[in-house]
Amino acid sequence: MNFSIIFAVLNEEKNIRPLITTIKKKLKGINYELIFVDDSSLDNTAKEIKKYLTKNIRYYLRKKKKDITQSVIMGIQKSKYNNIIIMDSDLQHNPKYLFVMMKEYEKNRADFVVGVRNFKKNKGLSKIRLLGSKALCFIYNFFLGYKVSDPMTGFSIFKKKIFKKYHSKLYGKGWKLLADLIYNKENFKIIEIKINFNKRLYHYSKINLSVLLNVIGLFLYKFYFLKLRRD
Repeated sequence: MNFSIIFAVLNEEKNIRPLITTIKKKLKGINYELIFVDDSSLDNTAKEIKKYLTKNIRYYLRKKKKDITQSVIMGIQKSKYNNIIIMDSDLQHNPKYLFVMMKEYEKNRADFVVGVRNFKKNKGLSKIRLLGSKALCFIYNFFLGYKVSDPMTGFSIFKKKIFKKYHSKLYGKGWKLLADLIYNKENFKIIEIKINFNKRLYHYSKINLSVLLNVIGLFLYKFYFLKLRRD
């Protein structure tokens, strides 16, 4: 299979080299492309990425309002392969899981393979974020119907045709494209792979009030279309 790996980046200059070099080591023999969509970083992120540009490592600058989901969507639209991977660019999602996730995706002919965070071996979340993540996972699955144990994760593989099918119906903002895709009126085949969520190596988390508001907005949007709207 061929895979397009999408990264939404913002001020990640120190993470670019270890990210790309680690992926190259872990995915020898796999056909893939790396797509970086930059939400107008203020550091040397663009300069670092451009050191590695090839026909299969591409860079795009997004100049509109900063939004991870919109950047990922742009990356998907620029991708050339039918199997999409989204993951963080800060190495909190360890590239070592990519090969395992790809194999499970291919073997099971899954619609999604999801890297669910092992909350019992948490390294990358503060106590407040850990409790918040657990609460959000519970709320989404209780009110919208169980889909996957960690719908709030940002690490997943899925078929591009699913994105194309639901693109016009997505909330399309914030940080949680996976939840936006899986909470639709369709029973997807979803495989879970448990991952350890690492600490950030460099820079700082982008979590803020607007992120929380978008997570709430996504939930209300999905609740309306799944539970309240009759069509």
